[in-house]
Amino acid sequence: MLKGFLRQLYPPVCVLCGSTHCENRDLCAACEADLHINHHACCMCAIPLPGDMPSALCGQCLQRKPNFDLAWSPFIYAQPLEWMIHQLKFNAKLAFGRVLGNLAVQHLPDWLEKPDCIIPGPLHPRRLRERGF
Repeated sequence: MLKGFLRQLYPPVCVLCGSTHCENRDLCAACEADLHINHHACCMCAIPLPGDMPSALCGQCLQRKPNFDLAWSPFIYAQPLEWMIHQLKFNAKLAFGRVLGNLAVQHLPDWLEKPDCIIPGPLHPRRLRERGF
């Protein structure tokens, strides 16, 4: 009940455009539609591929298998996703972390088993001190 009251008092606002038409989310439907979904990707490294061959391997993976089993990327690294990631990483806009995490879970494909854990990439201690997270 308290959560509903707070949503009425402080409605969710889109982190990209500021719209209050977010349906209990931090990203409105129009801004989410601007994200480029990675429909056709290498089934090993997740690099975007042209055409409609969603289970194909890219040239690099065909020539030399990577040192990991699988990568998955729900979106192509382009605007506005690129800007959102930069805001999180370099400007401490932590709301983007929640948005990006929710988007990843929302677009988790059926064929991909839920991971046991998600591990962040290594960060130099100096950068960790600068960012604070």
